[in-house]
Amino acid sequence: MLFVSRLEEIRNIARINIVTLDMLTPDPKSIEQAIKIFNEIRKSINGNYQFVGTSKLQLEILRDFFWVIDGKEASEEIDEEFSEESTDSSLFENIDNTYFIYLNEQLKQTSSQSERINIFNNIATYFEHLAEKDCKINRLNSLRNFNNAQNNYENAREIDPKNLFSALGYTKYLLKLSKYTQIIELNKASTFLTLSSEYWCYRSIAYYKQTNYDKAYECTIEALRLDPKNKLADKQISFLKKLRNENSSKHRINRYKKEKMYMKYEQDYFLNS
Repeated sequence: MLFVSRLEEIRNIARINIVTLDMLTPDPKSIEQAIKIFNEIRKSINGNYQFVGTSKLQLEILRDFFWVIDGKEASEEIDEEFSEESTDSSLFENIDNTYFIYLNEQLKQTSSQSERINIFNNIATYFEHLAEKDCKINRLNSLRNFNNAQNNYENAREIDPKNLFSALGYTKYLLKLSKYTQIIELNKASTFLTLSSEYWCYRSIAYYKQTNYDKAYECTIEALRLDPKNKLADKQISFLKKLRNENSSKHRINRYKKEKMYMKYEQDYFLNS
């Protein structure tokens, strides 16, 4: 998934260069072609949520150049296309699902903040389910659904920054995007997470992915201290114990080999001196 997103970013940058060349050609067909490619790149950026920073910035600059080179008409055509694309990717449209429509209607009708939090969390859970369902079939679509889930968790967190369900959902989203450092540092802004056994499990996974097995082990110990019945933490602790023992054995073997090589070097040095 990361490789595909990175590849798409490189492709978009190359296409932006083509748009630039077409813009500099004083020909209506070239401008028309440039607008077409521009809108295709815009759709690609809207469909990806990783590695889009460079192409997005260059595209915004190009949009201003369209107005300078070809006047207001071309710029308005781009704006209209972008407006349509934004509507197509809107969170609450074009999803044929009775449960989702029901949640959306409830969200429109309620004025209770606590109910709105619950609805946002339920919508986020709905998108998570879709994302996990598409994970092996359509990874790009899965990423879109995870992004929609994240948006809803953030909506809930805006209402109540200390809502544990929303915070843990957001943490899971970061884990899916391999943002391990952000997971580890999340408790600085949300100190209440340190009371959650589930958060310590996610933190342990983040450290494990960074190959910091000692820290991962410490986090799992804390998760079990907060909830001795946490099954995920129980599995993690068994795995990490085995991993630490293997690493310790490898470390001793490597150290022995290095010392042996150093002793041989000393022997050769004295024999030849």
